[in-house]
Amino acid sequence: MLRPRVQSPNESPLLPVSKIRVSELRCLLRRFSGVELRVPGFVELASHPNSQAWNAQPGVKRPNRPACAILIFHESDIPMNFHSENLSRSRRGFTLIELLVVIAIIAVLIALLLPAVQQAREAARRTECRNNLKQLGLALHNYESTYQMFPVGGTIDVDFSVQCRLLPYVDQANLQNLLDYREKAFSGPFSAKVPNPLFTTAFAMPIPLFLCPSDPAPKVNVVTVSGTPYTYGALSYMVSYGSAQGTENDYRWPTDGVIYMYSSLGFKHMIDGSSNTIFMSETTRSVGADVTLPMGTTPTFPYQKTLNGSSGVSSGLNATAGILATGPPWTNWDDANGMISNPDLATFWNTTPAFTTWRGGSSAALRGRGISWAFAGAINS
Repeated sequence: MLRPRVQSPNESPLLPVSKIRVSELRCLLRRFSGVELRVPGFVELASHPNSQAWNAQPGVKRPNRPACAILIFHESDIPMNFHSENLSRSRRGFTLIELLVVIAIIAVLIALLLPAVQQAREAARRTECRNNLKQLGLALHNYESTYQMFPVGGTIDVDFSVQCRLLPYVDQANLQNLLDYREKAFSGPFSAKVPNPLFTTAFAMPIPLFLCPSDPAPKVNVVTVSGTPYTYGALSYMVSYGSAQGTENDYRWPTDGVIYMYSSLGFKHMIDGSSNTIFMSETTRSVGADVTLPMGTTPTFPYQKTLNGSSGVSSGLNATAGILATGPPWTNWDDANGMISNPDLATFWNTTPAFTTWRGGSSAALRGRGISWAFAGAINS
């Protein structure tokens, strides 16, 4: 900063006082290097008290404290365009090419980082999904330790699901208190299931532990029956009802699985060990309405529909275990008693007459995968 000096009457006019930058000061000193000033001036140089003072002409004042630099020269000694030239150099901006280069670099960095970020997020979701299954496994152990048996399967299409009976063991005691297992959970024909009005609020609640974070399906499903919408909390982890080998495919009969209708099995019944027994597995939840696809066509990834294979089978309870085949294509894989046995899963759905209808998440029959965590359905839970 320039400060005025008291002039004597015989001196020429001095440069008007103004603020200049350090860079301008340095440039000014370079311009006057080796030039003898016509009018005596003085310089008060800012510096640390311990630093060496500038060797100027007589009239130099050497401060004993840090101060701003002061230069006073004759007006004619400073070019008129000094400030404009120096400012144009010190205040130079970005060119368009430089800006585009910066943007390109940022775009490349984002392109490199996004896949890594997505992989990290998916790894975290996979860890959470595994933890959900672990918590459900611990809940099963605690349930069996309390009752000496695993949760009962209950009456198909009517009763509460196995997952529902685990609520007190997965920190859902408040939700458990809204239910009454002495009541029926669902009613209505198999193609139009409706929840018990006592439990509609509870059934509509999504439970984070029952949902895989990687599944893009919604956390709740809305099913409309006779014009009335019903909301259900979804389910990603389904119980195994058996291997489906031979005639071990009817949930209403004892199977080689741990869970079936009215089952009462515990660890003591697992003669080949619990580590060799499948109890529960993750599934992709069904979404949307039922659809009909051309023969041999499957839903697109991530396969959020369930094949409707109900044609050609008997829905009644038979005298012997298994499902009775009443027509093709199931009759291609029936045993001596007419029961479906070991169908070829790779081809049965595409054999004439082929199955072409697929269940979604809004199926009134609740036959889509994971529509409700409360419904004890052979495909749902």
